[in-house]
Amino acid sequence: MSTEIERVAGETTVLPVSPSPLTEQADTLAILEDLRHESERTTEAPAEMAGDVRPFSWDIDPEEMATAISTAATLPWIIWLTGMSLAYSLWLAPINLFREPTVEQS
Repeated sequence: MSTEIERVAGETTVLPVSPSPLTEQADTLAILEDLRHESERTTEAPAEMAGDVRPFSWDIDPEEMATAISTAATLPWIIWLTGMSLAYSLWLAPINLFREPTVEQS
């Protein structure tokens, strides 16, 4: 870029003004103050939530336990049944289904 500025007669030039160091310092202090307030709020929130948490209990709900056992017992059955269905469908598929088509020459 050239350091010389060409001006047409009567044209005004707008030059950017850099903010003063005091303005920058005030902006920085305001941002830091906001961050401090936010960090204080985040440290207070877990302390308030900790009062709502009930202690862990080893008591087991029989209905939930029955559901969990049922789900765990049926999973192998579902996997086995899916595998058998896949094997049966492949057994019934024609053998030439998996061969590459041959090109006949005339």
